[in-house]
Amino acid sequence: MTPPSSPYFFDSGVRASELAALDLTDVKPEGYVVVRHGKGGKSRAVPVERGTIKAIRLYVTTERDEDAPHRTLFLANGEPMARATLDKLLDRLCRLADLPRLSAHAFRRGFGVQYLRNGGDVFTLQRIFGHTSLEMSNRYALLNGDDLKQAHRRASPMRTVNGEG
Repeated sequence: MTPPSSPYFFDSGVRASELAALDLTDVKPEGYVVVRHGKGGKSRAVPVERGTIKAIRLYVTTERDEDAPHRTLFLANGEPMARATLDKLLDRLCRLADLPRLSAHAFRRGFGVQYLRNGGDVFTLQRIFGHTSLEMSNRYALLNGDDLKQAHRRASPMRTVNGEG
């Protein structure tokens, strides 16, 4: 039995170690997961889409052994999924999809860039990621020229001055 992983990385932006440490009770039906052991020992609530909550629930009810002695959300062979197990899973999935190897951190980075492309702001991204400084979150804001033009079009003060807003 293989635990699902990539959609949760991409929808939440959590670190690999945070994903592996999630407990069954950390998934909240209100649309977030509780990261209890973030970097620096800090906890935070991370929003996720309703579809992700449903997929996690489906995994728990159909794939996860209900008699497992562990409360950890994601199991591999009945044991809490380790970071090395997650890396092996990602390697296997990339090979099956004929993709270059993607690290666990690539999902976090991808989430950050796509979040900003979709109109999210870097201050909210900082809270989602659990960063203590905005400088750290800005490292994820490596947008290309087209991204910058789109963002400018959405937020330019001239849009309202010229009656376009």
